[in-house]
Amino acid sequence: MEIELKNLLDIFKATDESSLFKTKSEGKQTRYTMTGTKPKLVEMTAEQCKKLCEKAGIEYLDGYEYRIFEGLTTDETPDRYGDIVRYTGADFKNYLKNPVVMLSHEHSNFPIGNSVKIWKDDALKGVKSWDLLLDNRVDDSGRSDLAFKFRKSGIMPGISIGFMVNSAKTDHSADERKKLGLGKWGVEILSFDYLEHSVVSIPANPEALTNMLKAIDNGMLRSIFSKEDLFSIEKLKFISEDSLNIFEDFVIKTPTIIIPSIDTKTIDEIVRQVTENTTKCVIESVNTFTKKIDEVLAQVQTLVASIPPSTASGAERNAPEEGMYASDFLKDFQIKTNL
Repeated sequence: MEIELKNLLDIFKATDESSLFKTKSEGKQTRYTMTGTKPKLVEMTAEQCKKLCEKAGIEYLDGYEYRIFEGLTTDETPDRYGDIVRYTGADFKNYLKNPVVMLSHEHSNFPIGNSVKIWKDDALKGVKSWDLLLDNRVDDSGRSDLAFKFRKSGIMPGISIGFMVNSAKTDHSADERKKLGLGKWGVEILSFDYLEHSVVSIPANPEALTNMLKAIDNGMLRSIFSKEDLFSIEKLKFISEDSLNIFEDFVIKTPTIIIPSIDTKTIDEIVRQVTENTTKCVIESVNTFTKKIDEVLAQVQTLVASIPPSTASGAERNAPEEGMYASDFLKDFQIKTNL
């Protein structure tokens, strides 16, 4: 939705429509691009990443190949100020001397990363960039790593460019404005010096943040963010206190598990089936065990039958009959084994 004139005058510090057109057509400007999609991590090898870092003048560190996002930094969609930025007019000459990625255009603070590749995408009619976001080995404040995690989770999908206007068109007719999609007080920026781009947009509105978080898998959030990250977010004032409380609910608290209700008939049926199956298993086990005992007893009887009778002589001829020792052995075995 296009911003009302009085608000535009305040934003651009203009006094009337004429000065508004003039202010929007010169000097430093920022424009925000909201893709509405989760930022994409670029797949590449360590060797490919090393070459990109070397070309961009950045020291490669192990694992950087897993920290590069592809992002649309600007396109020709009319922005909320009613303006159109023509991607073909982007001049990267000065930017490539120091291709930094900032956080919310905080120029008084350190960059959170660097663009290792930037180009004009004719199919999308926009500018795309591969952004390497630093980790705590380089930025021990935690800002860069938090920005990486917020981008990876999809909570910070937006990018805003900072540029210096070189030329712009303001004298469009009403029909031209309608055809182009220009706002009533919009300008068409034809050429500009590309100065930097920033990772932006964690919704300040608690309701908007809640809706965004609801669309993101909680398990994924918990795999990205730790409790220590919450302390860093609070310390660095990365988001407002209200937003932090909402964010903490999604990241830390265990989701409620809803157990469906079961009626009495269902419970009785479950008990009946469990009892029936258990009884069946017990009977089968007893039958199997009994069969094994019968097999063992038969083997013992065969063994006893093979024992020869007593071979005593002389005074021992009055010993019990043949086979008695074997019979006593079998009885003794049966008693001891309770067979």
